[in-house]
Amino acid sequence: MGKEVHVPDLISDELMADAPSDYPPCDPKDRNDLGAHEISLGAGRANVLAIQGRGDCFCSPTGNCELWIYRVRHGAYRQLLAIGTVQIFGFVKSATNGYPDLVAWSHGSATDYEVRLFRFNGHRYEDSGGWDEEYEYLDESGEVVDVKKPRIIPHFSSEEQIPK
Repeated sequence: MGKEVHVPDLISDELMADAPSDYPPCDPKDRNDLGAHEISLGAGRANVLAIQGRGDCFCSPTGNCELWIYRVRHGAYRQLLAIGTVQIFGFVKSATNGYPDLVAWSHGSATDYEVRLFRFNGHRYEDSGGWDEEYEYLDESGEVVDVKKPRIIPHFSSEEQIPK
């Protein structure tokens, strides 16, 4: 996942400016509740900074939080992605335009996740489809099926696939 780092003041100030100020659970002392990891993309490439919100200001009651990805190059930062409702995320082995593809899981309920795949288009990450993971569902006879390995329902165009 990369090494845990402090969120640079410049980015923190930018994100805090966008934090909801009128949302009752968003206590001012929680406005700096952010976690950050710097991820190396290899020799000769810029690193990325993944920042995920924590606490009431940046997360829903279900545990889905806001996520931002920044490119880090020569001390400068450029936002590549800003999305909400992410519980878990990770970069996968596949890459697009020199940047690893990103997968983000959102907790939908106790038994399902919505998963989105983001690919780098040369300027920023963009949503390129996804899938649902169901750990419990109704079969054809109306019986509840509880599984350890989820049922996957893809949401890609015909040429897209779930990454390895």
